[in-house]
Amino acid sequence: MIMLKAENLGRKDGHHERVSGLSLSLEKGEIVGLLGINGAGKSTTMALLSGALAPSSGRVEVMGMDLHQRPGAKRHIGLLPEKPALYPELTVDENLDFAARIRGMPASQVKGAREDIKQRCNLVQVGKRLAGRLSRGYQQRTGIAQAMIHSPRVLALDEPTAGLDPVQAHQLRSLI
Repeated sequence: MIMLKAENLGRKDGHHERVSGLSLSLEKGEIVGLLGINGAGKSTTMALLSGALAPSSGRVEVMGMDLHQRPGAKRHIGLLPEKPALYPELTVDENLDFAARIRGMPASQVKGAREDIKQRCNLVQVGKRLAGRLSRGYQQRTGIAQAMIHSPRVLALDEPTAGLDPVQAHQLRSLI
């Protein structure tokens, strides 16, 4: 089953072409990494594939639905941007609850999903701490938990092991 498909994907900002002519197809269970030098367009590609950024050309489908034309299609994707999108004045629990709600999770399911993902991402002990006071590793794990809290069918993780120590990086690879 094709989970994510991009056809002739491109992104141009003014006269600067960030991504051009990218086509790919990912099937269930596949894990793919993007390698390249700084400025090569990896983060832009991740943003395009996740729907966080609209393409200048081409299209992206998730689960057979056009990511930018079909309401609700983005709910099938979990995104960890290069820098986790955390509200520093909110606790880890509050950040996770917010992430679940903006992904359309019913209020009755949020607490259970939060507690489950905190367990899976080793965040139980920091749930009541302010996100802005966490170490880089805990912030990264909170960002990963945000991407996964709604049980998406596709994960787009931009530099997921950045800020993690070797043991945490190994745990993350096992989780994925």
